[in-house]
Amino acid sequence: MSTVLSIPITLFAAFSIGLGAAVSIWIVSSSRPQKKLPPGPPQDPIIGHLRILKPENQGDLFFNLSKVYDESI
Repeated sequence: MSTVLSIPITLFAAFSIGLGAAVSIWIVSSSRPQKKLPPGPPQDPIIGHLRILKPENQGDLFFNLSKVYDESI
């Protein structure tokens, strides 16, 4: 009978540890002041900058972006 009760207790313990870790990480990350980032090109939801980062001529792309956004990328 002890093995029947040990599975839910183990599952509860694992869930509690995971939830505690998630809450701790959230508290630590939200208490830090957010760093101000330099300006960058506008991004799309989910895909970010993949729309403008083509695999060909990336050197030219970054050169043009550095001219627009003042070498902060």
